[in-house]
Amino acid sequence: MAAAHMADPGAVMSAYDSVLRGDADWLLVGYNDPTNPGDDVAVYAYGPGGLPELKRRMLQDPDRILIAFIREDAPNHPGALLVNYIPPNTSPSHRARALVHSRRLGAMLQAHQTTLTVDSLSVLTTTAIARALAAPDETHVIELGQPEPTSSYDNITPPPMSAQKQIDPMRRSFSTQRSRSPSPPYPPRSPSPVRKRSASMFSSLLSKRRSKRHGRRSEELPPPTPPKDKGTPPARANSVAPLQYYPAHAAERYSPPVEQYFAPMQTSPSPPPSLPPKARESTDRLSYSSDEVIVDHPMRTPTMLELPRESTAIPSTSFVPPQRSSSLANRVASPPPVAHRVVPLPEKWSSVVVAPDPAERARRRIEAQRQRDREAAEALRLEEEHQQRIKAEREARRREELEEEARRRASIENEIRRATSERRRREQLEREEEERRAREIAERKRLARLRRQEEHRRLEQWRAQQAQAAEEAKRQEAQARRSHDMERKRKIEQAEAKVKTAAASDALVTGWVTLQTPEYPLAWRRRYYKVIGDTVFLYRNPKDMAQHLDQVELRGKLRALKEWNEGYEELESIPHSFAIEFTDERGPWSAFADNEEEKYKLLGLLHHAAGL
Repeated sequence: MAAAHMADPGAVMSAYDSVLRGDADWLLVGYNDPTNPGDDVAVYAYGPGGLPELKRRMLQDPDRILIAFIREDAPNHPGALLVNYIPPNTSPSHRARALVHSRRLGAMLQAHQTTLTVDSLSVLTTTAIARALAAPDETHVIELGQPEPTSSYDNITPPPMSAQKQIDPMRRSFSTQRSRSPSPPYPPRSPSPVRKRSASMFSSLLSKRRSKRHGRRSEELPPPTPPKDKGTPPARANSVAPLQYYPAHAAERYSPPVEQYFAPMQTSPSPPPSLPPKARESTDRLSYSSDEVIVDHPMRTPTMLELPRESTAIPSTSFVPPQRSSSLANRVASPPPVAHRVVPLPEKWSSVVVAPDPAERARRRIEAQRQRDREAAEALRLEEEHQQRIKAEREARRREELEEEARRRASIENEIRRATSERRRREQLEREEEERRAREIAERKRLARLRRQEEHRRLEQWRAQQAQAAEEAKRQEAQARRSHDMERKRKIEQAEAKVKTAAASDALVTGWVTLQTPEYPLAWRRRYYKVIGDTVFLYRNPKDMAQHLDQVELRGKLRALKEWNEGYEELESIPHSFAIEFTDERGPWSAFADNEEEKYKLLGLLHHAAGL
């Protein structure tokens, strides 16, 4: 399998350094392609906030394989670890690849002490992290629905026999003593194996799967057939070893296991029979009566167990021991009445044995019936008190609602009266204000009418003056235009006469001009021109005259040469400007010269070349 390829190793090491410096608490990496995890690993996020912030960020991608480096500052077990989050629907190949990449990443992030693998974020807790840091040499895998790898009961070491408290022998029911089948003691529980770090992650995965399959197969097997009675009951040992094994099906009903001793029953020792496998915890059923407990296990014979009166699990009256026959009393000594503890007893294979005394059982049934009657009467009394209390509360709420409704109506009526008086007062003020505004409007209208009349008189006088001034201005403008046209024509004729007398001189037929053509309406282009015959040639500069940029035939194609006041007002602000109009589809050209002399020289050349 190829090694993990970092998409950006610098980003990974930078985030790792931030966690080591204390600027951040966690670092989260993952694959670039979540649907097909390959070898490309990139940084998703890093920052402060501890485990809650890390889980919040991981919840954004619950279906991705993620690897986190988290620094824990707990006072008990401070340190750092790698957390592998592999969703439960991940294929085995992708899971194995992710574990290999986690080990390669751990070789880079050398500050981590151990690795914790989970398949659900609900099991990623501070307790799990603390347990993983407490045992850095072990492999920690927590899956949803399975217990955590370590337990608080695994570390409990029983005290030595000399330091243990001497507990009185447990009382046995008469049915158990007369049973032909002995009650086999529980074998001591073997210590839970500690998971060691395997040399290969694949071997640990395979062993885990085999253990799961073996566990399911053992749970599906039925329990063996219980042994039959052989006549006389086997002799019991004088002393029985302390009970150290705590049954799994009673772990939820009793306190943690304590050592108990069975009362001596027989003089000759007998080997204990083999204990059949226990049924599953979910199938155990427990039924109670007033002074007896019948533990009914599936596919097994029910057993009656008599409990002491001091037990808190089954309250009852004071215990009256059953009467025994003289032969039984001579054979087995009755233990003195002492305090007892309730401990789970192993299942028995004997048949159901009824209580030996019918009168005692009848008395107990009557007492139980009386107790049930008293409880029923007490329940009825409590129910009546509850109903009366509910009725009183309902009546109190109804009175409060009526009082609240009366207060609300009174408040509404007061509000209506106040609003009515306020509305009438406001209407009176509005009427007075309307009358005052009407008087003011009438006065303003009268004054405005007088002002308009005076303004109209002044405007009429001003209009007459403006009309006279406009007429005078038009006359002067027309006179100036005629004078300008005459001067313009004279200058053009003078320039044309110079061209005719000295046609061979280059200084008279060349010069600079700035043009704006319809092809480029927003750009002015400075060109060096030369007029040869009836054609004008345009160049970039006088040093580059080997190739002209444009040439224009003027004979028969030039319509007129106009000034700005002849329809080209945009040229008014440009000095020495004029317009050139053509007879073909070519649009008018706008042009201006460097000075007035150059302008009229160019106008004379164009006028002469076009034959105007």
